[in-house]
Amino acid sequence: MRFSEKRPFSVMLPRGTVRGSVVVLHGLNMKPECMLELAAVCAEAGMAVVLGSLRGHGEQSPIGAWATVTSEDWLADAAACRNEAIRLAAGNPVWLIGFSLGAACGFAEYLQRIERERKPATSCRSRHKTEHPVQVSTTTSCCSRHKTEHPVQVSTTTSCRSAAGGPPCPHAACGLAEYLQNIKKKPETDVPRPFRGYAGIILFSPAIRLRPWAHAVRLLFPWPRIRLSSLAGVRYQVHDHTSIAAYRALFALRRLIRTELSRVRRGLETCPLPPLTIIYDARDILTAGRALGRWLPGETVPAFHRVRAKNTWHHLITDRRALGDEAWQKLTRLIREMLDSG
Repeated sequence: MRFSEKRPFSVMLPRGTVRGSVVVLHGLNMKPECMLELAAVCAEAGMAVVLGSLRGHGEQSPIGAWATVTSEDWLADAAACRNEAIRLAAGNPVWLIGFSLGAACGFAEYLQRIERERKPATSCRSRHKTEHPVQVSTTTSCCSRHKTEHPVQVSTTTSCRSAAGGPPCPHAACGLAEYLQNIKKKPETDVPRPFRGYAGIILFSPAIRLRPWAHAVRLLFPWPRIRLSSLAGVRYQVHDHTSIAAYRALFALRRLIRTELSRVRRGLETCPLPPLTIIYDARDILTAGRALGRWLPGETVPAFHRVRAKNTWHHLITDRRALGDEAWQKLTRLIREMLDSG
């Protein structure tokens, strides 16, 4: 599978009819291809899979991006994956599956998106803080239906309203109607589909609530050139180190999640959360999966499923190699049941 900076995802389609789509996001300093086994499980369930590649990851990603990556970069990549999943689903349910960093990034992007959807629509005038140029003839007829010409005084730099301080054209409605009729309509395929929220969110070892010792990395944030050895095995690594910039971006995502959930929990805002499932290893040395429930609003009760890594360190739980055959079969059966329920 190939990734690029312009298209930060690859698509896996099911053999039969597409019943929905799933966004699958990988962990920190982890090859996106390492999520293929999990993506294949979703495809077998009839889902179109959008396998994301967050900035700085992937074999084609330049080393410079890894040293300068920001949370905004990752949020933009997650949004691109979500938009592609919505397009592929064609009105069917859309799911989110994320591991570690991917869980934090996908969840943060969802909360950010819902925040924007919740805000009331603003008028055209309020959206434009600066005036933009409009070229209009000073003497013209509004449309072919008006045989007599009449003067129209319009400033060459005006806001979206017809004139800056002057009275509107008496035939502005006719002119606007004719203008709209002449606009070439976009094909239906180019019109973005509205985002109605995920049908469900499945988070593997989410890097949202961390173990106390993991916060020590923040002491190094003033020195972005420092490189830290990666805890993941060579089989899963993209780079032989993890940049401080990447850790700073991860902690920025955590702050975003905590801020949004805190506002909801205190009743300042309402945020409809879809069914949330957290899959975790009780011996995880980095994340505290069950502790995430303390950040969630009271009406949101996530489903917790505990697994245990056997053949790797107690954080990586996304493939058969890490869990073993028996645990992997139980996990994939659970995922299929959840996707079928949506």
